[in-house]
Amino acid sequence: MHVRAFLYKGHDEQSELDVTVAFRQCGFSDKEILSAYHHVNYDESLPNIYAKIRACKHPTLYRLITEQDTHWKLQAIYEWTQTFKANTVTRINHSYRPMVDGGVFFDESLDSNFCLDKATRQNLDKKAGTHPLSYSALGYVLTTGANWAKPIERFKLTAERDGDEIVSFCWAGRGKVKKWGRANLK
Repeated sequence: MHVRAFLYKGHDEQSELDVTVAFRQCGFSDKEILSAYHHVNYDESLPNIYAKIRACKHPTLYRLITEQDTHWKLQAIYEWTQTFKANTVTRINHSYRPMVDGGVFFDESLDSNFCLDKATRQNLDKKAGTHPLSYSALGYVLTTGANWAKPIERFKLTAERDGDEIVSFCWAGRGKVKKWGRANLK
């Protein structure tokens, strides 16, 4: 796996800056860089990442990470080396549990990003009451780079949710999204 980290200049999400080298120069491992996801979930078992950033005093990180709750954008690239038998058809099937992004302050300005209809927004508002909403998000790119001779032929994504979760699903590809059971999409 290859991990990259990005921070924004101020709160402008259009001004993304790759800070992977800066994290590496501070001695951060891939696991520590990825821990931004765990800090979102307040995993107290992790070391204090922000204390390590401050101790390093890397000028780029020191300037951009100004608050204890600053989170960075991550990119994790998975790579597998495989050998295939010559002159035969090989079918690839893999599965994994993806890393899920998330945030807080899920207001109406994000409705179009997450394909929320009016009924789903009403359910969210009802559930939130006077508390700010948090969210989790997962995106997939269903194309391949120049490393495969053909495109992905079949793709199956199964989304399972807990009974108290509200799920919105965006799909612009071929095929249909099917609901199965009380709380799941396929």
